[in-house]
Amino acid sequence: EHIELRLRGDRARLGGNGFAAVGRTALLRSLRHHAQAAGVQVCHEREVTDPRDVDADLVLGADGVSSLVRTTFTDEFRPDARTARAHFVWFGAYADFQGLTFLFERTEHGWFAVHGYPYDADGRCTFLVETDPDSWQAAHPTDGQPPSPGHNDEVARRFCATVFAEHLHRPELLANASVWRNFVTMRAGS
Repeated sequence: EHIELRLRGDRARLGGNGFAAVGRTALLRSLRHHAQAAGVQVCHEREVTDPRDVDADLVLGADGVSSLVRTTFTDEFRPDARTARAHFVWFGAYADFQGLTFLFERTEHGWFAVHGYPYDADGRCTFLVETDPDSWQAAHPTDGQPPSPGHNDEVARRFCATVFAEHLHRPELLANASVWRNFVTMRAGS
């Protein structure tokens, strides 16, 4: 596989890198299928407020950086969270990405970058936009409001679609709770 870099109209391809992606819904279908084939009883739409109350041989906590499972079992996991300074927002898009693609666009506010890659045969791509704190602050991509779902999704979506318009097959980005955040690296203790 190649990684492609795009900057100021130029494209560079770098080889020797492995890469694979799959859409979340396809991944969930596959996991459910294999779990059920192995005899696992899969439960959906059941809110868990305390993982210790679940009567199961295995509880899989796939609930991200704000994990209830990790928080409940802090002594066992000994989590170490480190928050980066860069801001990012995650979208879907229809774009011409053959593999992992990095886009860089300079705006009047500073640099914005995309980490993009295709994840299905319909041409949908992950479109993660990232920037430094000063550029993010100068651009006001949340209309000056704290980042939150809803209105901010639309403001961020419009802003990023404008910045990266030349790279999109369709003029809109696909939002789903696409809120500006900071990267968090989460590690468990040894």
